[in-house]
Amino acid sequence: MACVAGSFAEVVNLLGDLAKAVCGQRGKIKAQREGGNEICEDHEDGHATAKPGAPPTALELQEPNDGSTDADDASEEHSAATTPVVVSPASAAAKAASMDSSCPILACPWHDALAFFLNSNELGKVSYSCRALREELTVETPEDAGSAGRPDRLLLVPALELRIENAEAELRRVSLEHIRILRVWQRMSFNAVADAVRQSHGRGLRYLDKFVCKGCRIHPDDVNSMLVPILANTTNRLKLLNLERNQMPCSTVQAICQSGILAKVDTLNLRFNQIGDAGAEAIALCPAAKKLKWVNLKMNQVRDAGALALAKMLQDPSCCMTLLNLRRQTPGLTDRAATGMAEMLRCNSSLEQLRLRRNRISDKGAVVLAEATSERMQRLCKEIPPWEDVRMELDLEENRIGDLGAVALLRTACTAPARASLEILLHSNQATRDSLHVAAVATSEPLDASNTRIMFDNKPESEL
Repeated sequence: MACVAGSFAEVVNLLGDLAKAVCGQRGKIKAQREGGNEICEDHEDGHATAKPGAPPTALELQEPNDGSTDADDASEEHSAATTPVVVSPASAAAKAASMDSSCPILACPWHDALAFFLNSNELGKVSYSCRALREELTVETPEDAGSAGRPDRLLLVPALELRIENAEAELRRVSLEHIRILRVWQRMSFNAVADAVRQSHGRGLRYLDKFVCKGCRIHPDDVNSMLVPILANTTNRLKLLNLERNQMPCSTVQAICQSGILAKVDTLNLRFNQIGDAGAEAIALCPAAKKLKWVNLKMNQVRDAGALALAKMLQDPSCCMTLLNLRRQTPGLTDRAATGMAEMLRCNSSLEQLRLRRNRISDKGAVVLAEATSERMQRLCKEIPPWEDVRMELDLEENRIGDLGAVALLRTACTAPARASLEILLHSNQATRDSLHVAAVATSEPLDASNTRIMFDNKPESEL
């Protein structure tokens, strides 16, 4: 019976079911011992059986040490060869639980689902609970992986987080090949990952989906010497390449664009760095960047020239980008950048979210964006089949837009086709909902200032 846990609480409940099954199995064995049964080994199927009428014998309740990390391996092998292996109550209960719908813990897709809710230490503890879970959550260490400090079996951890204090130890005990999400904090952890992947004989991070590296200053030379080798074995397209908060200058972004890494990336997050116009222009001129779905350049130093280069890239019909985040640039984008974005919207068909929050756009920029957005909504509703979504989110919060620009945006909201999903965010501008009501009445146009497509309440970034 397949089961997917929707929360950590469900995982705990399922583990509780397994514990109850274990207790029930122990009770059965205790009853057999009190009845004078002898526990012996059935070598054909590997399970313990009872011989009626025999005197009670002590039962070893521990799992056979088939994947121990103790130093005395020779002694363990001798013990396993001379001592009959008795399956513990945990193993017997776990096997029975997998066939019983009342305790589906072992039928759950651990590596593809439940394991994402647990960290490596928690998964390690679960793997020690019984042989069945150990086989489910670990794999044999490859023969060419080296034996120094590595266990016989490696832990399957789909989501791994590495910090300075635990990076080397974690990389020794987990299977690099099966990591799906890797989060790396600070330089020493970044170096440790690069070294581990080099020693993995082409297997490291083969199935990686998301790579996050924060708090590590990445220089241009690091791109080809470390970042490219780390991602070289990845066979999937990366859903996310997150390099935020790494003090990256434009030269590092240029090296990334030249390295070919972006050809296997869907989402590129470069926020909170030191990227200026040269970095934005490098992205705009990179052929692989046209296949990116999301580009986040929030809180950098991109000015109008860099924004215009990105707008020009988005005019290319082959560009697939659906989200561009240029929020809070220093010193701030102006109406010149807004005009370039408006020209882009008139011909672009892929972009669904344009975030220009916390810049210096005034009424002039708001008016041209409103006109272009109106034309875009009308065009897309004609070009796109009715069963497909037509969506646009224009984030202009915390700019310098007054009533003139707000009325132009309201006109766009009121005239957009009903099937279009349109959100225009105007929180913390000079215009307010009340002032927009007054300005709308003064136009003598049938404009409803309470239109819900215009939002004056702050929309948290988590909801964008």
